[in-house]
This record gives sequence, C-alpha cells and structure tokens, in this order.
Amino acid sequence: MNYTHHFLIVSFLCTSLCNAMENKKQLNVIEKKLDIIGEITAVQRPFKIRSLGNNCIIIGEDECCIVDPINNQRIKKICNVIERSCWEWAVHPNNKRVVFSHFNKATLYNVKKGQAEWSTVEAAYIQSVAFNPHDKDIFFCSRNQKSSITKYNYHTKERFDTVTDREYHSMTMHSKEKIICLADCEGDISLYEFKDNLGLSLTGGISLPIDIDYTSFCKYSPNDSCIIVGNDKKLFIIDLHDEGRVRKFLQCEKGESIKNIAINRNGTVLATLSKRIISIAQHDYEDLVLCYWDIKTRQLIAQLSGVGDASDGDFFRDGLEFLIALRNKCIRTAVPFEVLYQFFTKDELLYLLCVLNHIKDQGELTQDTVHYCMKNLLENCKR
Repeated sequence: MNYTHHFLIVSFLCTSLCNAMENKKQLNVIEKKLDIIGEITAVQRPFKIRSLGNNCIIIGEDECCIVDPINNQRIKKICNVIERSCWEWAVHPNNKRVVFSHFNKATLYNVKKGQAEWSTVEAAYIQSVAFNPHDKDIFFCSRNQKSSITKYNYHTKERFDTVTDREYHSMTMHSKEKIICLADCEGDISLYEFKDNLGLSLTGGISLPIDIDYTSFCKYSPNDSCIIVGNDKKLFIIDLHDEGRVRKFLQCEKGESIKNIAINRNGTVLATLSKRIISIAQHDYEDLVLCYWDIKTRQLIAQLSGVGDASDGDFFRDGLEFLIALRNKCIRTAVPFEVLYQFFTKDELLYLLCVLNHIKDQGELTQDTVHYCMKNLLENCKR
C-alpha cells in the first residue's frame, strides 16, 4: 500500500479523534504521588533550576553549574554564587548565555566557556532581567527614586535607558516580535516596543480585573498565544488571540503558595509548583504540590503531591519530565500520560487500534502500516 493510502487512513482516523474531542469533556482530575525517576545531587543545596537543552543549569548554595540530569554528572561550573542571593536570572533562548542579578549588580556569563562577558553595577536595585531573543540585548528593570528600563547590547556596548513612573517587578519577551511585557507592583501590564538602535516606546497596557499587591510571575507562552501573570496566590491569563482579554486562571487554597510556574514548549500546558502547609495535631507540615493545567480551557489536568521544600522547577526532555529543586537535591519526575496527551487518547486509540488490526487481518493492511497510522494518531493526540 502506498503513502497516499496511508495518508487517507490517518486523515479519516484523525477526523474521528477530532469528533471525539468535541463530544467529550474531561471529568476527572488525575490525583496521585509524584513519579520520581531520578535524583540530581551534583550541586549542593539547589534553589534554582532551568532546562538547558539535554542538560540543565542549577544554582546551588555557593555555585552555579551545568549538570547532566540523567546521569547526575556535573559538566561545568559557570560561576560562584554569593549567599544564595541571586534574586533574578535569565537563560538565553539559544542556551548559550545566562545573566544573573545580585542586588544592584548584573553579570552575563558565557555558558560554554564558563566565563563572565559583561557586568554592570547600577545605582538602583535590579528587580528583573530578560534576554532579547532577536539580538544580543539584555533588558533589566531597576528602581531607586525613579524606575528605569535598560536595554543593553553586549556586542556593541550600546545602552538605552527609559525612565518610567511605574515600579516593574517582572518582565517577559515576545519570541517573534520586538515586544517586551512588564508587570508592575499593582498588577498592571505594560507593553513596550523596541527598535535596534533606539530605546523603548510604550504601545499599550492591560489591567487585571482584581487588584493584587505585587507580581511574582509574568511569562509569555512559547507560542506567544497568551501571557500568564500573577503572584504566589493568584494567576491570570491574558489571551492574545482574544484581543488581550484577561481571565482569572486560579486562586490558591488556604495554606498554599505558588513557588514557580513553567509552560511546556507547545504553549498548551501550565505547571504550577506550590508549597502547601498541612496542620496535624497542632503541628505544621510542608509538602509540595505540582499541578498541570490546560491553558486553553484553564482546567486542572493533574495534581501530584510529594514531600519536600520545593523552590523551583522546569519542564525537561521536550516536556516528558519535570525537574524540581528541593532543599538538598533536585529530582526528575515523569509527566503523566494524561498531561502529555488529550484525556480521551487511551480509550479512542485502543478502539482505533482494534479497527486497524481488523482491517489488517482481512489482508488490507500490513503491520508496518498499522504502526505508521498509530504513530501519527498518537502525535495528533498531543496537547
């Protein structure tokens, strides 16, 4: 059978899956323990972790290192860390550079060489840092008597400062357009456009429907479809495909606070890593809760619980795993099948596999064709 027939079969079955998706809704949230598949102990007392291609970068008690998480091996030390006081950091989208801020100082490191390439000491406290994915620019917000947004090109050494009356706490960059999004201490969002040889110009603003005292998170989804903004108690989603409409995403329960958020590379799943305090017999106990949310529907997909004081986390291996930094180690956890694929996948694919095998038994298909069809159908079922 030629590939045209393969294509027709897969197209027909994909249509069946789409109809199933339209006619069914997810009813149950997956609740279970974290599936820990490995420990990372190459860096002592970790408190920040980010995926770095096939490796990861971990900030520990006194050093920042690149680590092979699968084999638990240290690859390279990038720099020393002073008193766990790296408040803000950013990894370039190409994974070649990382920038740290420490009070009023920011330093840029070359990941491959493990050497500092640039450093600045500002008159004001640096509150957030970000890379320009389009060029060799670093952005950082600082505040003294006035707030300013600085755009610095570490190749040409050009610097542009934009003074503002807002106190911005966090920022995020659009992956395709030259737009930077900043969240201030009251939850108002500002959008700035920047040009290569100029500073920033304010192009728009968005207000959250509920006032919040501060913002801890402001993150574009990798597909630029939305912005997640909020703090350790509340999160909101700004839908950029719906004229910037703002919707409440979630609110933490009593005793729970969000430590970090991460979005998978498809921009379809939001992970929230939280600390939860449980009172038993007049004693308080801490555990961690890792939740996966469908960004489009804002529905909770899975809630995983574990023991430990988590401080940071990130998706790893194309979203198949989630890395978590605990007090004394990092752990690799498996992302549940229900998070990777649509909730109806198991039932529908089992039925379609029976259909394909029946056709194969009639001599109309080969086993290779069945494998080909199932592989494409499984790919089509990804979130």
